[in-house]
Amino acid sequence: MCMLWFWNPSNPQQPRSWPSDHALRGREVTSKPAMVDPEGRSRATERLRSRDLDGIAQFMADHARHVVVLCGAGISTSAGIPDFRSPGTGLYHNLQRFDLPEAEAIFDLKYFQKHPDAFYELCREMWPGNYAPTACHYFIRLLSDKGILQRCYTQNIDSLEHAAGIPAELLVAAHGNFDAAHVVDDNVGLASSYDVDITELQDALHDPGDEGWQELREHHGGLVKPKIVFFGEELPKRFFELHKADLALCDLLLVMGTSLQVSPFNTLLSLTSDKPRLLINREAVGSCDELAGGFCFQADSDGQDVFYQGDCDAGVEALAERSCKSSSHWARRKRRNCSTRKSCHHTRSFLRSATDLAFSKSWQRGNAWDETDTRMN
Repeated sequence: MCMLWFWNPSNPQQPRSWPSDHALRGREVTSKPAMVDPEGRSRATERLRSRDLDGIAQFMADHARHVVVLCGAGISTSAGIPDFRSPGTGLYHNLQRFDLPEAEAIFDLKYFQKHPDAFYELCREMWPGNYAPTACHYFIRLLSDKGILQRCYTQNIDSLEHAAGIPAELLVAAHGNFDAAHVVDDNVGLASSYDVDITELQDALHDPGDEGWQELREHHGGLVKPKIVFFGEELPKRFFELHKADLALCDLLLVMGTSLQVSPFNTLLSLTSDKPRLLINREAVGSCDELAGGFCFQADSDGQDVFYQGDCDAGVEALAERSCKSSSHWARRKRRNCSTRKSCHHTRSFLRSATDLAFSKSWQRGNAWDETDTRMN
């Protein structure tokens, strides 16, 4: 199973991914392309050829240049991190051993201020480095490397997006993560006083027991926690600063591994109801009957929503395989239609410089990326 990527031989740093002749003619693939293509057509007029995974793959190959990804805990379960709500195996179920009044209390700021030990134990288990990124994380990185990722909005706190190498400027950690820490002022209640180097908290939690975090609390005059958004805290400013512009530019929305039950994250759907959208999930969520601008998968609806039911890794692998076929078909068609010797030579140089990226779990060890970087540079 592979994806075929076309590299610009005149500029190896400039990706030509899933290309179409009209989409790339006269402009570069950048992070801020025009809202209208060079032939004067609004990208909003482009529609899926079919409302299935093949249609999404073809659309990615021909038109998508501003892909927005919304993801949740389901993209990390194959790494060994449980999701939140699965009966019997989800994180909230597993937290029963902490004897919480309710599972959600572990992310309640007021409860944390009175009983921090449970959350600190959870931090030890989930600290970055304990788990490796999944195929989904590396698929998102591929979108970034090829210049078509507008932004990835993640609900996850595990920092695996960062571990996979997705640039920080293309990430919005809507619910925070372990990349930074701050002091929660005991005297002010819900207010936070100042930032702390995350390594201080990591060192304090290195050994089991309470001594480390208690010493850190005494040193800073308050409890120190990662910048994970608790109930009672606002989402990061970055979320509110970027989401409207990102979703206005979005030409394809990918939603993976989320229940879409948490607001305001789930309200992002309402800004993309006229765009092609793919949900990769074990069950259908975010229905238009439940959410404004939600998914409408019925064949007779006017939307362009597609549902892949199953494991997230399997979903992106299936999408990658179909995208490979779409790109290969384009390459063969372009080669047959060359009208001049110069254009034929240009096309052959594209084909010679194309790199097949093995889409396998070996990526989790970084092997495929090291090999790919060597061949591309």
